[in-house]
Amino acid sequence: MIHIKPQELSKKYRVADAETVDFEELFALYCSNRFYFTYFSLPVTREQLIKDMNILPDGCEKAQKHFLAYYDKYKLIAILDLIEGYPNEKTCYIGMLMVAKELHRQGIGTAVITELCDTLNRIGYEAVRLAYGKRYDQAKSFWTKNGFVPEKDAWLDEYGELIVAQRELN
Repeated sequence: MIHIKPQELSKKYRVADAETVDFEELFALYCSNRFYFTYFSLPVTREQLIKDMNILPDGCEKAQKHFLAYYDKYKLIAILDLIEGYPNEKTCYIGMLMVAKELHRQGIGTAVITELCDTLNRIGYEAVRLAYGKRYDQAKSFWTKNGFVPEKDAWLDEYGELIVAQRELN
C-alpha cells in the first residue's frame, strides 16, 4: 500500500494529523457547520468528533486513516477524513471534508480537493471515492463540480440515503 504523508498533501496550506492539534479548535470548526449535523441527524458533540476521528470502514486498519487539519498560516480552515487504500489498494476514500463555516464559498474546499487529487495521482493512486447525502444538494453540487461522478443509486446506512461518487485520477 502507498503511504500518505499529510505534510505533502498541500503546497498552499499546512496539513497536520488532527491528533496533534488542539482538540477544542477542531470542535469549534465542527460547531460552525451545524447544517451538516442537522442533515445527518448527528449530535454536535465532542464525542461525535472523537467517533469521526476514529471510525474506520470494515476491513481497514488504523494506519490507513488520516483525520487531517488544514491551516492557512495559523488558522484552522478545514478538516479532512481520508482513508487510504479503500475500497481497494489504488483508491482513497473521503469520509468527510468540512470547511469552517465563515470560509464557505471562497474556493477553499475546491483548493483542498484539487491539491489532494493531484498529490494522490502523483504518488500512484488511481481514484478517490466518497458518499454524500442523496438530498444534500449543497454536497452534491460541490462534489460534482469537483469531478466526482455518482456511481450508483442511493443506499441506506446509519447516516441515511447516500450516493457513492468517484473521481478518476488519471
